[in-house]
Amino acid sequence: MSALFSSKGISAVFIAITLMLCGCTDREPKTVVPPKDAAAVIEPFLKELAAGNKDKAGAYVSPAATDELAEQFAADHKKLAAGGKLTPRFSSRVGDNPFVNRELAEIGDVVTVVYAARSNGKWTSATVRVSRKGKQGFKVEYWRVSNDAPKSSNIDQKQLEKTEAIGNAMAVGFSILGILGIALLIWLVRRRPQLLVPEEIVETRRSASTVREPDEE
Repeated sequence: MSALFSSKGISAVFIAITLMLCGCTDREPKTVVPPKDAAAVIEPFLKELAAGNKDKAGAYVSPAATDELAEQFAADHKKLAAGGKLTPRFSSRVGDNPFVNRELAEIGDVVTVVYAARSNGKWTSATVRVSRKGKQGFKVEYWRVSNDAPKSSNIDQKQLEKTEAIGNAMAVGFSILGILGIALLIWLVRRRPQLLVPEEIVETRRSASTVREPDEE
């Protein structure tokens, strides 16, 4: 117990709380499973972009987006080639979430998947949207490659940032309360150690003495 409340013990406690707080503010999105029919188009498209195969990547792009592919192909290829292996982090389909832009429903079946990879602390993310009408195959109609951390595309971004800010504030608040609680406990132990280890009570008894009075003659 004394080792815990020593200077080294207190330092270790504060370091642990700091690491816990850092972990709360640097959460990495988990891997998800996107729709197979959409992933069958998105993943080969990203693979060809990373490999620098413009014509093969163009085979997955809708005719309306071919000009965009020509304009940003070099920049996208450079970012993807320098990043790690992309894995899906967010996935949404029109009709699955009330925050999805309903104007996309006019296009038909629309799926958006956010892929990302983190290497040496640096993010590479790719947001790709595919669509189809009826029984036609999916085609890539929109994509964005960046070095930003992956963010969900199926809810309002301002609301997401607000929710994250509230979560981080709560984590900071709980950490501060924990530090104050530890400080209070240390103060109590140092000022009143008998609260934890009561002092032994030495029982004392007064000795009885008998005084005899002299006999009267």
